[in-house]
Amino acid sequence: MSPFDPGERYLFSLFIGNQMWVVLVGWFILAIAAVACWLLVRSPWGRVVKAIREDEDAARSLGKNAYWYKMQALYIGGVFGALGGMLRAIGTQSAQPDNFITDVTFFVWVALILGGAVGNLVDRVLYGYVIDFIDVYYGSWHWPTFNVADSAISAGAFLLLLDAFRGHKDKPAAPR
Repeated sequence: MSPFDPGERYLFSLFIGNQMWVVLVGWFILAIAAVACWLLVRSPWGRVVKAIREDEDAARSLGKNAYWYKMQALYIGGVFGALGGMLRAIGTQSAQPDNFITDVTFFVWVALILGGAVGNLVDRVLYGYVIDFIDVYYGSWHWPTFNVADSAISAGAFLLLLDAFRGHKDKPAAPR
């Protein structure tokens, strides 16, 4: 499907044909996602989400279902994550557990932990407090309110512990 010759090197010899195709498709999808986000933020939906972020009680008093708008934003973020995962699987031409070596796992959990920390830091700098909006109830039991940044930090810490305690297979050295 790639229009590039698989044996040739492209873009200052950084990519071979199939990799160059994935890079171009990835940048194209990123551009579409960026334009979609830009349009969403400037739409009535985006104004409602901004109002919910700034003062959820005021938005609710105007008849906006804050929970539903938050879930829609979460779904949109999930779609972007799924697109990234699909591009990664296409780029490696498979998605197998052996592909996720310690280096890749390390980058994922570091990105999650640092991304969550930076997200909370940005909230602190811009607003003076962290905006928590995920509130979980189960019967009379209530989990402490949290946000996506807290979730990312927790997921990164979980992956860190998983990586630390799982058994690593020693791969044989490559023959010389």
